[in-house]
Amino acid sequence: MDILHAVGPLLLIGMIVLFVINRLKSMHKKGELAKSQSKQKQALIDSVIPLGMIAGAGVGTVVGIIVSEFINAISLGGAIGMLIGYSVYAYCSKRTQLHTN
Repeated sequence: MDILHAVGPLLLIGMIVLFVINRLKSMHKKGELAKSQSKQKQALIDSVIPLGMIAGAGVGTVVGIIVSEFINAISLGGAIGMLIGYSVYAYCSKRTQLHTN
């Protein structure tokens, strides 16, 4: 049971990361990545996923201080933040495609 407790978060994080990478690869192949005319907007759109990871790790740190499993909370927070950042990026991609069509 201890091994599952130690390896479980790692497997969950790995699945989230692989999901995001594969979805971004397929978006790239289809040409569906978010594009903006403004360099500032494009920089913000491109920074959404890393900012989500940083915010998630910060929330994970706070939760980890309250809960006893500090390292797992930071790692899971970063992975969940990456997933939320990807969701925002995908939304921005679809929104920019609707405006260009």
